[in-house]
Amino acid sequence: MKKMTLILSLVASLNSFADYTGECASSLKPFVKDLEVDMRVNSRIVLTELDGASINGTSLDRSDDLEIVEVGVHQKLGKYSSMDPFYSYLIAVKKDTCDVLDSEFVDTFEIR
Repeated sequence: MKKMTLILSLVASLNSFADYTGECASSLKPFVKDLEVDMRVNSRIVLTELDGASINGTSLDRSDDLEIVEVGVHQKLGKYSSMDPFYSYLIAVKKDTCDVLDSEFVDTFEIR
């Protein structure tokens, strides 16, 4: 049951991120099956084998991995941080280069 809840939570987070960034909606949702989870950090989603996906004009290929990271209250990732417990940043980061491809400031309750 716990594993199913985790999977549903991750898919909901990805869908929420996709809803906030239109290009993600069309190019990343098909890759949910390639989702990996860092169990130590429940606010990180890793998408692999993104052949043919693109985000904000950056094309991704099979060797690219994309992380979707939630930066919540009192956390900081580069210039992204939130002091409001009700809002977080969702950030799409290309793993090999650490380039931020997209970000969105979102209501924390909408990504849970």
